Amino acid sequence: MACLQASGIAAPVAGCLPHHALVGKPFDEDSDVIAEKERVMSGRADGDVIVMKDLRKVYGPASYSKVAVKGVCLGIPKGECFGYLGINGAGKTSTLAMLTGDVLPSSGEAYLNGLDIMKNQDEVRRLLGYCPQHDALLERLTVREHLELFGRIKNVPEASLNKFVMGILQDMNLSQYENKLAGELSGGNKRKLSVGIAMIGKPPIIFMDEPSTGMDPVNKRFMWEVIARICTSQKECSIILTTHSMEECEALCTRAGIMVGGRLRCLGSLTQLKAKFGDGYQVDLKLVQPSEADVADATKPLRAVARGGTLREDQLQQACDALGNGSRRALITETNPAGCGVWHVLNLNGAITATDFAAWWIIQDLSGSLSDFMRADFPGSTLIEQHDRNFRYKLLKEKSSLGDVFGKFEESKEGLGIQEYGVSETTLEQIFNQFAAQQEEETGPVRGMA
Repeated sequence: MACLQASGIAAPVAGCLPHHALVGKPFDEDSDVIAEKERVMSGRADGDVIVMKDLRKVYGPASYSKVAVKGVCLGIPKGECFGYLGINGAGKTSTLAMLTGDVLPSSGEAYLNGLDIMKNQDEVRRLLGYCPQHDALLERLTVREHLELFGRIKNVPEASLNKFVMGILQDMNLSQYENKLAGELSGGNKRKLSVGIAMIGKPPIIFMDEPSTGMDPVNKRFMWEVIARICTSQKECSIILTTHSMEECEALCTRAGIMVGGRLRCLGSLTQLKAKFGDGYQVDLKLVQPSEADVADATKPLRAVARGGTLREDQLQQACDALGNGSRRALITETNPAGCGVWHVLNLNGAITATDFAAWWIIQDLSGSLSDFMRADFPGSTLIEQHDRNFRYKLLKEKSSLGDVFGKFEESKEGLGIQEYGVSETTLEQIFNQFAAQQEEETGPVRGMA
């Protein structure tokens, strides 16, 4: 159970509902997001295939409403595959639901190929191919029957329907399942069929909501090749792709944006995002397991406190005093990454053995030495994750070269009790996690009322 530490970033939040107090941490609006908003609102993006102008969605009555999408401004030009990223509850699916006409926006405007999604819903739907997050299949229809049904809905000429269906079956590697009922397909093949349905009629706009969910690695790669082929062969086609796989985004998308709590928090090409937010190295390290001899020595001062070899919660302060650092008792809480493990043992069992507590104590001693080392040798370094003996730090790139980082760890790892470590440059997944850690909207029943 990794405990993340993420610092809030501050700035005023505009556009709040008048009957709600502000909920959640304030934030800084990214300069690229601001620039995109200015481009969209000024009309310079009106030639884009997909345009969202201050799009907003609120669910529920005013007394306890949930704001799922908070004023998104975005333009997607012809031929672009846009990665729409965010954790569950960030607002991605709600955005796609508004664009497809599945739900109505609470406010704002959106245009697909110049058509207003509110005023021209019938015309807009003729332009769309949509692979929803959850497969909208009819269990008693076969794969072929699905493709024929949606082919007719999309006005594929009856004379060429069979040829068209055979092409989709071959493209999606579903030929051997064409007469199998959809309800009997595996999860991966259901996703293939959903993507195949989205491709029917070669629509100029395709929305793919987590298209590779539930697929094994082989089929996932196959799906990427299919989507990449659509992007390269149909230059006229614009795609919005939502995914939790950063590898998938890097393989397919030319530009991406990360949603946090219903807001677009960053925007740009993948190279831009890495250059702007990946400003350092990540160090993952693991401390050594305390030896039996060290644990036995640390257990000796606890004998007077631990009756029967165990410690209850009301004995923890005495135990910390006996080991020479009473202030360490404050670390043992549910939310503190240094002491949450001990807290959970106490909460589950009502007590913790003296030997386990002594082992935890030794790790905290090593952790303190590690923290001193990081502050002294890597100024500006930040602890971003800690769990038991595992630590993750972010280092500022301008403070140290990659060679310096390895050199200092090699010189000091034995004295610090480091069992293993690794150093890497910031990846898109790490950038995503930094933003995702700031989302608070899903922590309560009515969070997100801003």
